Order: sequence, then structure tokens, then C-alpha cells
Amino acid sequence: MFEKKGHGVIYSLCFISVLLAPCFYDVLRCDGFLTYILSGGLLGLIWMQVAYLGHDSGHYNIMISPRFNKLAQILTDNCLTGISIAWWKWTHNAGHIACNSLDYDPDLQHLPMLAGSTRFFTNLTSKFYNRNLEFDPIARLFISYQHLTYYLVMCVARVNLYLQTFLLHLLSNRRVPNRALNILGIMIFWTWFPLLVFCLPNWTEHVLFMLASFSVCAIQHIQFTLNHFADDVYVGPPKGNNWFEKQTAGTIDIDCPSWMDWFFSGLQFQLGHHLFPRLPRCHLRKVSPIIKELCKKHNLPYRSLTFVEANK
Repeated sequence: MFEKKGHGVIYSLCFISVLLAPCFYDVLRCDGFLTYILSGGLLGLIWMQVAYLGHDSGHYNIMISPRFNKLAQILTDNCLTGISIAWWKWTHNAGHIACNSLDYDPDLQHLPMLAGSTRFFTNLTSKFYNRNLEFDPIARLFISYQHLTYYLVMCVARVNLYLQTFLLHLLSNRRVPNRALNILGIMIFWTWFPLLVFCLPNWTEHVLFMLASFSVCAIQHIQFTLNHFADDVYVGPPKGNNWFEKQTAGTIDIDCPSWMDWFFSGLQFQLGHHLFPRLPRCHLRKVSPIIKELCKKHNLPYRSLTFVEANK
């Protein structure tokens, strides 16, 4: 299964190309307020599908060679979404290793906007970013209303990803693999995307087009948080050598029919992905029943919720 990657990449690239054509055509050649909003939403769906390819390429070779795989990473992440693959791999790998550690997993550190645990009220220190996560008055204000603002925050979460990309490449002294290539890809994105936006007639439509695209992408950000936020958390580095046990404690699967696999792109099988990060997504549904049986056999938690249940 690790070797047989299927043809998902080809299908995904064709699907993305099919979606890109009407998105660009509607902006460049059509008129109408509603048309522009729908085009922005379509761009958000494209970004979601592109991010899934970037996620796959960050874990295993989706192309015929490592060199072509690196090219796919820069194209899908940096050039098409504006989010650095170098930044993503840096944080995402840490999230896999220290799954749901409040101070070691950067995917849980969202102060001052969100807190996934009351332990953030005690001024934790992020071991990943090497800085204090202060529960100051601003954080207290935002988190007091996070049950109301969560989905609004998800709608603009993409702005934070752009900011993190700039901080890593332009202001950080950290050694970044292929920094020049990553910066070039980001420059390509910040050339074509503003040009596309400014083809629209006025500032109102500029803003609403971007909001529409960001809001559709919010679905993906919600998917990311559902897989971990409501599960067990802890403080400190991951302890023990039981990889299986550590991953079952910090992941939640999303139960969905097979015809929705294109929409979740493997993220619904979060435990399988965390147990076998290099396993191609086309095989995750096949190994899921085996994992479920192993959890049952060894009295380990296996959590699977529908998308609606997970949101609740």
C-alpha cells in the first residue's frame, strides 16, 4: 500500500484545472455581483483541494521522483495558495510527533483568539515557538466569547497562515530548507492573486471576493480543528514509546460516506493518517477497519463522529 499510490494526483490536478477555468473566466469576462461572489467561493474550494495535494506531497512522494515532488510542493502550496510548504512541514511534523501537547504542538497554540483547554489560563510557555503564551486581558476577552466567534475566526484564519509564512521567511533567523525557492513561489502567488482581485470593478467586490474565498476555506480549517481540539490534551513532551497509544489518545475520525472522500481527502481518517503518515490517502479507508479492530482488542479509544457531531 505504501508503494501503490493510485491515480489520485492525476484526478486531483484535473479537477483543480477544471475549477480554475470558470473561476478566472467569471472574474475576467463576466459581470455581476453574485457571479463574483460565487467565483470567490470557487477559488476557496480550489485552495482546499490544492492544500490536500500539498499535504500529501509533504508526507510522501506523490510524483515520480523526489525532485518532481519538491516542485509539486512549491507549486501547490507556495504558488497557488501563498502558504509556504517549508512553514507547513515545520509545524505539521511537530504536530504529528507531539500530538495534542499544549506546549509542544503548535497546532493547538492559538492565543489570544482561541483556547482548546483551560490550562492555557496559566500562561504556558510554547516549547515550539520558544515564547510565552500569555493569558492577558486581550486573550481573556476573546476567549470569553470563543463559543460565539469560533466560526468567524475560522473565516479569517487564512490571514494568520499568510502572516506565519512571512514571519518565517522574512523575519526569522531559523534555517529554512530551499528558502529562496519558497520565497519565489510566494512572490508568484502575491503577483497573480492581487492581479485577479483587482480585475474586479470596485473595492466592495474586491473585499467580498476575498471574504468568499476565505470563508469557503474556513471549512478546511474547521476540519483541521475537529480532528484534535475535542480530544485528550496534556502538558509536556510526549512520553513513552507506544506510538499507537499516543495517536489514539489525540485524534478523532470523521465518519462520512465514501463518495465524500474527495471533500475530506483523507483527513476524516485522522488516526490512520497519524499512525501511518506516509500511507497514500487512497488506502486510508481500507486500513480504517483494521485499526478499529486493533483499538477494540487492546482497549484503546477509537473516536469517530459525524461532521455535525464533531462540530457540536
